Amino acid sequence: MGYLGITGCVLVLPLPQLAGASYMEVHGAGGGINFTVEKTRAASEDKLLDELMLRLQRMSKAGTTLAECKSGYGLDVKTELKMLRVLEQAKSKAPLTISSTFCGAHSIPRFV
Repeated sequence: MGYLGITGCVLVLPLPQLAGASYMEVHGAGGGINFTVEKTRAASEDKLLDELMLRLQRMSKAGTTLAECKSGYGLDVKTELKMLRVLEQAKSKAPLTISSTFCGAHSIPRFV
């Protein structure tokens, strides 16, 4: 399961976790959900779509036929709608099937 529609998350989160860091250590180092919220809110729809399409194409080349893409990482209506628009665009262009899942209210952003 990945955070396919989230800019930056794929690059930041797996490496410390693979090195044995706990989620709270990742969070304390500036990663985790608050990092993801900030990057998602700041990214344009075009940037989110471009990054998502690159990841989906790599997944397809590796044999993946279905990807779950989670929304909810903006923790506000404006960003949620932006993410849903990106996912709808990706569904019509992607070389695989996309299942969209809402994953909201799982954190209180530190800047609220």
